[in-house]
Amino acid sequence: MKEGRLSVHELGFTTLRAKQLLLQFIANHDSMAETVDMTVPENDNLPLFVDEPRFEQEINPYFMARIVNVPAFLKAYPFADEMAESVTLHVEDAFLPENSGTYQLSQIGSDTKVTSMQPTVEQTSSIDCSIQQLTTMLMGYKRPAELYAAGLIRGESEQIERLERVIPRRQTFSPDFF
Repeated sequence: MKEGRLSVHELGFTTLRAKQLLLQFIANHDSMAETVDMTVPENDNLPLFVDEPRFEQEINPYFMARIVNVPAFLKAYPFADEMAESVTLHVEDAFLPENSGTYQLSQIGSDTKVTSMQPTVEQTSSIDCSIQQLTTMLMGYKRPAELYAAGLIRGESEQIERLERVIPRRQTFSPDFF
């Protein structure tokens, strides 16, 4: 709190009730603060919790992400457990050619098996994407169906739907600036 401005640098909660109580705490300081600055994830529902949600909202992209080891990242990624059928990705990485390749993802128990494959001419059932688009999907910024509709990834619609099902629906939020 400084000069009529309440700055919330980080807001953490695990339940809806906890979020409501934290917002109530902030609201209880309206006599001390004319302005509240708060950084929240892009898809936050804050306006739904405010009686009169007439306040300025800005989207400021800040972080950049990059997958530096595709096979290791895919192996460690928390894909949804319902990967009934395999998904094949063909990734291109102009900056780090070691990442370029064709990877088949399949589920073995609760583990994801990542198999590096040699691309073949008759192999048409893969999803073709750049390392940037792969990072975008797996970090939760955009869904495969959105990137496919925009022409940023290519593949058979069946493969896109499979990938859509196995990537968890969650928003990435990194409030910790460095």
